[in-house]
Amino acid sequence: RPYPHFTSIRRDGWSIGKSSYNSLQVRLEKRYGFGLNFTTAYTLSKYIDGAGFNNDYPLSQEPIRQLSEVDSTHRWSFAGIYDLPFGKGRPFGANGPAALNHLVGGWQINWLITYQSGLPLTVPSGLESLGNANLKDRTLDRWFNTCYVDTAGRQRSCMPGEQPVWFVRPPFTIRTTPARFPDLRANSRPNYDLSVFKNFEVTERLRLEYRCEFLNAMNMAFFGNRGGGSAINTTFDSPNFGAAGAVGGPRTQYNFPRMIQMALRLRF
Repeated sequence: RPYPHFTSIRRDGWSIGKSSYNSLQVRLEKRYGFGLNFTTAYTLSKYIDGAGFNNDYPLSQEPIRQLSEVDSTHRWSFAGIYDLPFGKGRPFGANGPAALNHLVGGWQINWLITYQSGLPLTVPSGLESLGNANLKDRTLDRWFNTCYVDTAGRQRSCMPGEQPVWFVRPPFTIRTTPARFPDLRANSRPNYDLSVFKNFEVTERLRLEYRCEFLNAMNMAFFGNRGGGSAINTTFDSPNFGAAGAVGGPRTQYNFPRMIQMALRLRF
């Protein structure tokens, strides 16, 4: 599904910047039955923009075409509700005493699971790409291949056996490559939100609902350039080049830690 639109970049009164979003979207839904209802959706997408310039004095240039800073290749979500099959009106314990129904009946489980690819990082300032910088065994101390060649032809920030994937752009040389590449992305992990509800039938018209909600239930920590927090260092002459924060130092996660909240709701 394409969504092209023009940006505010103008030349001689005409708009010249533009961006496009194309995606494949798939959705599967199970409607309520046997106490279960769920929806899952997957999106494969690419977001390209041409809304900026690589160099100063861009009057004679066209906007550079590159990945948008909010491009996310994959996004998957899975949400659902399940009424546990115990108590009044359920397969198990339907004819039990009222005290048993108050104990085991009326329970409901809700969940929302999401996964989204990391957003593109900006290519290190002053460097040009020679190859794929992605690492198979990346760590927070070395998020991508930092091996580069300086202006004197010497290799820097390289691990044994590595080949340079960057080179330092000589002074007074214009940039010719995009500022973002698909192989250089920030951290991303699944997020799990869970909740448990319990409904009490006090009288025919009076109902009490107990809610216990777990946000980021698995306490997943996100580091990187997505949403702030501890950034992946892209300054090539820094001792922390390629690391999330200081090498070997403490990290700051940019998402919320696990949160648990409870509430009572009276309906009448």
